[in-house]
Amino acid sequence: MAQFYADIQGNRGRATRMGTKKTGIAGHIRGWERGNKMNNNWAWVLSHYPLKELRRRQDICNQQIAVAHKTKNTDALERCQTMANTLAGAIMEKTK
Repeated sequence: MAQFYADIQGNRGRATRMGTKKTGIAGHIRGWERGNKMNNNWAWVLSHYPLKELRRRQDICNQQIAVAHKTKNTDALERCQTMANTLAGAIMEKTK
């Protein structure tokens, strides 16, 4: 099921694309002097970090989970757990 949706209009008409949680979606719109890239696939972004940085971020995330749990902040806890799972997946991919 698509989680992300993009559409663009140009001289060849309209085009649409969909992305899932696993694939994400990315785009790069540019002109002669300016451009803008967009990527919302966090796992893809993390795959470009070295293993040491991924582990550092994992440590920070685990600290944030502890604080969210202690303060009973369920929204923060959910977001941190999602990030922890994404980091764990990126670390697994790096250590294959």
